[in-house]
Amino acid sequence: MAYSFLSNVTRFNLVCLLFASAACGDDGGAQCLPELPSDCSADINTDFATLHRSLFSQRCGTSGNACHGEAGRKGNLVLQDEETAYKALLGLDGTHARVSVGDARCSSLMERLESDDPVKRMPFGENKLPEGMRCAVRKWIEDGAAR
Repeated sequence: MAYSFLSNVTRFNLVCLLFASAACGDDGGAQCLPELPSDCSADINTDFATLHRSLFSQRCGTSGNACHGEAGRKGNLVLQDEETAYKALLGLDGTHARVSVGDARCSSLMERLESDDPVKRMPFGENKLPEGMRCAVRKWIEDGAAR
């Protein structure tokens, strides 16, 4: 009986482990970054309204091919308007969260912004954003990702 119980527990743990691993794959879940610079200087204010106006809507939601605009909706993420963008980034719209509140290292948003891989890096098809812009996003997340 004890062997059977342990066997079922082990199977359950393996299933949970596999499920958790899948959550960090193509669905946009983040794997924690090894590190981020310990100190940085933001180029813009770190409130969400400023981030949205200066970065998310301009670079991702409306310009160029607008991957995350109404028409593009890449990864089921729309950043065109402030309210929709905030809900999507925090997963308040029923999709998965791209921001781990208080933990920039484990936020898929930061993983994408910091990536050296041009296929994963956002904004797609561009060089990394300047450090000061990435810093602003990081500070917003680390300070609680407030609206």
